[in-house]
Formats: sequence, structure tokens, C-alpha cells
Amino acid sequence: MESITYYDLDGTLSNLNNSYDFAYGYYKYNRKYLRFLLVRTLHFLVKRIYFISLSQRRRIILTAMFYRLNKIDLLEYYRKEYCNLFEKELSPLGKKVKNDDNRAQVMLTGCVEVPAYIIGEYFGFGKVICTTFKSEGSVIKGIDTDTFGNLKAQYIENDQTKNIIYFTDDEKNEGELKKKVTQFVVVE
Repeated sequence: MESITYYDLDGTLSNLNNSYDFAYGYYKYNRKYLRFLLVRTLHFLVKRIYFISLSQRRRIILTAMFYRLNKIDLLEYYRKEYCNLFEKELSPLGKKVKNDDNRAQVMLTGCVEVPAYIIGEYFGFGKVICTTFKSEGSVIKGIDTDTFGNLKAQYIENDQTKNIIYFTDDEKNEGELKKKVTQFVVVE
């Protein structure tokens, strides 16, 4: 039986929360301290508004974090600075997967497209499914597609002839994926 393996990123392949750590690192690196403080404060407040769904809270926070940033500048920051932090923060599974042939495997993450696509290349994944931006040219205007938590289930192949394996650290927010995979592996 053919196998396909899906890997979550944050907490699974990496010890970082790559959307948040990436954005906050970008602000610090570029000395955007006021924006850093405003977004951190908004993040703190929005996380506590429980009558708004987790998915909506996440969209608000990510939009505030990345709104009007330039993807080209983010890519440059990744290459100059963040890649070093990322490599230092690989999890034990991430270190193992880095040395595997991953062309037939998929990284399925809630992380935003920058840095997710570059990280997918780093691991050699054949496909990366991640949260994508709405943008005008290279300027970010918001979140287009969110792939956080159970929203990932729609991206898992529904093929009974394949052994489908999913690695995650987040059983609480990704429990729906158990119904779509042969093996649901929780990494600690």
C-alpha cells in the first residue's frame, strides 16, 4: 500500500511558532518597536475575546501582524536572519525529517506562507499547504486561506488505497484529522 505522510510544522518539526516568532523577529530586526508593541498588545487582548471563534481571532491577529508588510522584505529577513534561528530550533523529529527524501510528503501547517514555503523547501517537501495572504502585488492586505487546526482536514487526501500518516503536536485543535488518516501521530 502506498503511503503519504503529512507533517505539521509548529511544535512538530520545529520548536517555534513560526508565524508569530517570524513576525515578531521581523519587527525587532527592522526596529519597528512601536508596531511590535501594538501587535503584542492586540494579540494579548484578542486572545481573550471568547465570543469570537478561535479561527476569527487568529485571522484578526495574523492580519494585524502582517498587514502592509512586503513579502519581498519578509523573504529577505528570512534569508538574512530567521533561517539561523529556525535551524537551531528544529525538533528531534525535524532533525530526522531533514535528512529524509520528502519529495512525496506534504507539510500541512497553519503557518503563514512566508516563511512556510521556504521552510518546505528546506525540508524538501513535494507540497506545502499553509495559510495564505491576500495581497496587492507583494504588499500583504490580509489572510486569504487559513489552514489552522481542524481546517487542515479539507486538505487531506481521501484515498482509501493509501496509508495516510499525520504528525502533529496539537491533538486538541486537530482532532478532526483523526477521521481522515490511517495513523495520527502526536509528537511531544
